[in-house]
Amino acid sequence: MGMFFNMGIDITPRLRAIEFLKDVPARAMKAAGKEAIWFSVAAGKPLYLAGEPADTLYFVLSGTLGIFREGVHGKSEFVGHIRSGEPAGEMSLFLGGVDLTGDGVPNDAPHTSSVYALRDTELIGVSRKGWDRMVKAEPELLESMIRVILRRLGKSGDRVASAAPKVFTLVATSPTIDLKLRARSLKQALERLGRKAVIVDEQMGDERPAAYFDELERAHDVVILISAIGDNSWYRL
Repeated sequence: MGMFFNMGIDITPRLRAIEFLKDVPARAMKAAGKEAIWFSVAAGKPLYLAGEPADTLYFVLSGTLGIFREGVHGKSEFVGHIRSGEPAGEMSLFLGGVDLTGDGVPNDAPHTSSVYALRDTELIGVSRKGWDRMVKAEPELLESMIRVILRRLGKSGDRVASAAPKVFTLVATSPTIDLKLRARSLKQALERLGRKAVIVDEQMGDERPAAYFDELERAHDVVILISAIGDNSWYRL
């Protein structure tokens, strides 16, 4: 899955940093923390794949995930983004814990979509038991999660506006192309349309933590990354 960080570390403070869980009482949060894991997924790698059993609810601490579903002719279709502070895996988790095979034993429902890290992403994974403890302590969590599910489904299952992409990368196909000039022109055009944009080049983004890019996404409508030909540094954002 990814690199694990919480070996012997109390990750309850990490759970408390998630806005979605801010009203959970301290005792329930501490109990859930014992069931939780803190880990990272590298850019391009899957968090989970469609068909895999869903036994964990995830929250993004930093980074961005992408949701993909199988479309026509077996091709994967991009559905939307999951950004910092948002949950992942909630739909299948809600269906889990029921007898799907008729043998009297509760099963984990399979994920209906695949989720990949679009850039290096840190997450907290909460077990079903941990989630149940938090819901019992703060019942309004269930209502909030239902709102998330309905928003993501949108009308007729279409991707909703809040999932629209905010980060775009310009890559030169020739060394003679002035990427910075192109990026500035695009930024000016967006600003004329009332959109707030920022340009990030290799020097600005080099060795920056994932949270740096989270803040850029929150503060701007569009983030424009520029990369010279043959440069793969943005793959690890």
